[in-house]
Amino acid sequence: MAISLVTLLALVPMLAGCLGAVNSAERTSSIAIQKVSCPSGSEWPQTADAAWLRGVLARDRFLITECTGSAYTIRFRRGQQVYVWAFSPVHGGRELDAEETAWIREVAGTPVYGNDIRAVWIADGRYVWVGAGPTAAALPPTDELAPLVRATLR
Repeated sequence: MAISLVTLLALVPMLAGCLGAVNSAERTSSIAIQKVSCPSGSEWPQTADAAWLRGVLARDRFLITECTGSAYTIRFRRGQQVYVWAFSPVHGGRELDAEETAWIREVAGTPVYGNDIRAVWIADGRYVWVGAGPTAAALPPTDELAPLVRATLR
């Protein structure tokens, strides 16, 4: 039985995921990441915080599927999408309320605070937030978020 090149290429992501070679978030080339544009007139995408986050996502090849104007949307391997955004404390820092810190996990020695729909941690002097995205009512488990957290800590 012969397998076509197209069939073989279609199986590569699945096989890599089974072998653990692909992190939890879907990854792609930096060329695809650069094609996503943000709504005109949006302030956040023009900030140093957004540029830093976009650089982190590009460096670690997380697939940005959308820019809402206040966050990037990335897709995880199982198809679940999350919003991710970052800002420096001087650009809207505030105390976290009890609902936002219903749980605390640790990833690579960094505390990650959150609840079922949102999580936050500090990386490079910025608050990095992730929120349940357009295809999910809740965040993925911490072990699936861990590659994103680690990427921001490098």
